[in-house]
Order: sequence, then structure tokens, then C-alpha cells
Amino acid sequence: MKPSILITALLIFTMSSGFASEGPDSGKASASFKKEFSGATQVNWEKNHDYQLVTFKLNDEFLFAYYSKDGELMALARNILSCKLPLSLDMSLKTNYAGYWITELFEVSMNGLTTYHIILENAEHILKLESVDGGNWEVDSKKVKQ
Repeated sequence: MKPSILITALLIFTMSSGFASEGPDSGKASASFKKEFSGATQVNWEKNHDYQLVTFKLNDEFLFAYYSKDGELMALARNILSCKLPLSLDMSLKTNYAGYWITELFEVSMNGLTTYHIILENAEHILKLESVDGGNWEVDSKKVKQ
């Protein structure tokens, strides 16, 4: 499974469900989190059988950090506004998807690679797009509304 598809699936799953907890399963994850994100507030851990998700606020921004069972940071994600997209992606939205509105937009950083994920809707369709290279949108899925 492509890493970007995996992270997209994790994000969608995380935003729709999860079990909140008071702390991480792994002392390694907790130590890693405290080291990488010192000063974080409003910290909430969610456990899954494959990973741990930490939602937190840092520098007035809410972030999502995904940790492996071994306590390694797998990915970091945040919701963004369209004006924070690379210019080529923002212009492509305005040109190619003018009849759609944005329902979700987030940025994922993983292994030094930044990807962008967006969900667009119009009266008839829901589109999920992804940009791995920061220059072009690729349609991940297209669904007809019912």
C-alpha cells in the first residue's frame, strides 16, 4: 500500500472514530513526543492496534502525530486553508474545480515528503484529490452523491 494512501486512510479513520485515552501505550512514544513537540498543549492520545495518534496544539495550531508501536513518528498532519497550498495546486483548484467547494484539506509530512489531500463537493459529486509532488492533483476517488 502506498504510504500516502495509508496515511489518508489513517486520517479519515481517525477523524471519524477512535478511542481517547489519557496517555500513550508506549513509553517510547511519549518520550519521543515530549522531545519533538515540547510546549505542546491540549494533548490527547488515541490508540489503535497499528498506531497511536496524538492530537495537540502547538504554536496556535492543532496537529496530528502518528506513532508506531515502537514509538517512532510515522507522520505529522494538519488541516490547512487553501491559501496555504503551493501556488500551482491552488491555481489548479481555481481553474479545474471551480464548481466545487472544499470540505476537507490537510497536509501530511512523512519521511521528508509532504502530500496534500482535499475533498471537494458539488451538487452531484464528491471528489478526493491528492498531490504527492506539490505540483499536480490526482483524483483518488470520485463518488456520485445520492
